[in-house]
Amino acid sequence: VRRLEQNFGRSFLVLLVSAYMGVKGALYYVVVLSQLPFYREMGVGAAQYQIYGSIANTPWAMKGLIGGVSDALPLCGYHKRGYIGGACVVGVVSFALLAAVSFGPDDAKVCAALFFLATAELAVVDLLCEGKYAEMMVKHPETGADLVTWVWLSYHVGTLIGSALTGPMADYVSPRAIFWVALPLAAQILVPTLSGALQGTSSA
Repeated sequence: VRRLEQNFGRSFLVLLVSAYMGVKGALYYVVVLSQLPFYREMGVGAAQYQIYGSIANTPWAMKGLIGGVSDALPLCGYHKRGYIGGACVVGVVSFALLAAVSFGPDDAKVCAALFFLATAELAVVDLLCEGKYAEMMVKHPETGADLVTWVWLSYHVGTLIGSALTGPMADYVSPRAIFWVALPLAAQILVPTLSGALQGTSSA
């Protein structure tokens, strides 16, 4: 940790924890594990659930497109920070609607679109933070392996948190209640991002 802090800065390490423990770890598992009980409570059949689940996962297949757009078209003057902030807002709105609105079986397509937008936040944050820490590893190859370890440690702790939250809440509270928990997880990435934790923010 001392080596990482010396080479990459504490704020950048905090950003990686936010991205990989909070978003790609915990929030990803909330999205994945909540869909089945959520659609089941709505009365959606298994065949439809499979289709809607595939729609929700589509942003992961679009990472190449996302990367190309972010490189070619800076948002608010930034190649990464603007897109992470925008994706965060989209994700927060999607989770808020999933939590607050009582959907029925006829609204399943709307829910699939909301899950798609929520997953888009995960894909954007993962891709752009990955690009940034890969860039930092090139600058400090002597501690690059430490940085990868930090990212994967954060991710696995996050997946444990997400799994531990989602199952009991779906069983004993309500599938919709899970999305109230997802809201702060989706929003917290804004804090390190907008505070300039992406090192070299003038080009981020």
